[in-house]
Amino acid sequence: MSTEYRKVAFLDTNALHFVGLYITHAKGNDLYPFGSRADDRRAIAEAKQHLDSMPEVKSTKSLRDGLDVLAWTSREAVRVEYSPVTELELMAGRLRGRALEAAAKEGVPDRMWTRFYGNEDEISSRLQPDDLEMVKIRVEEIESNLEKTGFVVTVSAERTREILDLAKELAGLVYMGVTDYIIYASAISAQAEYLITNDGYFSKVVNETPDEINRRIRERVGQMLGISSDDDVVLPEARKPGKLSTS
Repeated sequence: MSTEYRKVAFLDTNALHFVGLYITHAKGNDLYPFGSRADDRRAIAEAKQHLDSMPEVKSTKSLRDGLDVLAWTSREAVRVEYSPVTELELMAGRLRGRALEAAAKEGVPDRMWTRFYGNEDEISSRLQPDDLEMVKIRVEEIESNLEKTGFVVTVSAERTREILDLAKELAGLVYMGVTDYIIYASAISAQAEYLITNDGYFSKVVNETPDEINRRIRERVGQMLGISSDDDVVLPEARKPGKLSTS
């Protein structure tokens, strides 16, 4: 694996979800980046053609977005990074999805569906130990599968205290969801050039924060990372999966 400097693309939870879905599909169908990678451009074109031939459903778009992230990452030679919090959020989301599937098979009345939002008991009661273990394995496999095919991947686990402190600083400057605070703080701590997210509001906050607030963020990060000049602190640019190839 190359140790040369690479720009960092930090993935949020949805972006990692898209990549995970595509990697699983690609592995089962011998698509890019599996198999021969002698000509990535040709392999990517074949993978796109394969996805275009599939029925047009929501999951197809997710697969396209996952491919787009990987193709762009390869073309730009950037390192993929994401937070352990993203893994946890992805695991929780997939487990909730399994519980909803189980409830649908039970024929749950329409009026009861709202009970699944924020109701851990309803979700937990429909999950088996195998569900918990399998979701954990599948999420952890994303990193190993990417690395096996040559991508440079890091699960950011350093400076946890500093990241949480920075997330609190951000909460005093801009508003976003709890997990987004941690993901944005992690991306800044990693000095990522890009933050890959499908969240319109999150993208707006990252890309359109006023200069004065960004100056205060750079000052805090510089102190945390020991960077002498605030001007040398990198704040990421938000990019959207599915549009990376034309960015």
